[in-house]
Amino acid sequence: MFADDLTMLSRLKSGLDRMLKTAWKYSQKWRFNFSVTKTVILIFGESQQEHEANNRSRAWKLGSQILSEKGSWSNLGKLWLANRDSKEIVSKATCAGREVCFMLMAVGTRYGGLNPMVSSNLWRKIGIPKFLYGSELWQLKMNNYIELEKVQNIMVRIMQGLLPGTSGSAARGLLGLLSVEAEINKRKLYFLGRLINMGAGAPCRRVFFIRLLR
Repeated sequence: MFADDLTMLSRLKSGLDRMLKTAWKYSQKWRFNFSVTKTVILIFGESQQEHEANNRSRAWKLGSQILSEKGSWSNLGKLWLANRDSKEIVSKATCAGREVCFMLMAVGTRYGGLNPMVSSNLWRKIGIPKFLYGSELWQLKMNNYIELEKVQNIMVRIMQGLLPGTSGSAARGLLGLLSVEAEINKRKLYFLGRLINMGAGAPCRRVFFIRLLR
């Protein structure tokens, strides 16, 4: 739970049905309403064929209101996908990366503006966190890393006034920056450390080990 956002997890439909019933009873007791348009169901672990077959026979309700199943949902700035297709995640991340590039260029992180080392620090502390927000949960392929790296390569060339054809890895190396793949792997390791150090009863830790042992 975060502020007024609530997430429920269950391995079985019957379990989630009971949670929804409990949540609805609680809302009736304390006289508040859930927004049905912002309440969705995501089903993980089904193939496309299984999902199409099961979706015809199952229904989700919060009180008397029908809830819809979605293939993706954005919550707290993180895009959650029921399937593992990374195309939508990469598209959203590259857009965020370009936006922060333009924002930083507007304050002087370009050739003839701030010192390149100052610019690289701004990129490291402001640009990369926005660009790779939530990346510890991404499942990417090599072509996805290449697409993401293009955004950073453009930025490091602009910082130093280098021509478009200049090697991105060389331009990045001059500023002491890690590749996008290395940055994501670093975040995944930090996240793994937090999971391991959590209490044994923490739901996210239990979900992680269920997925790990499958």
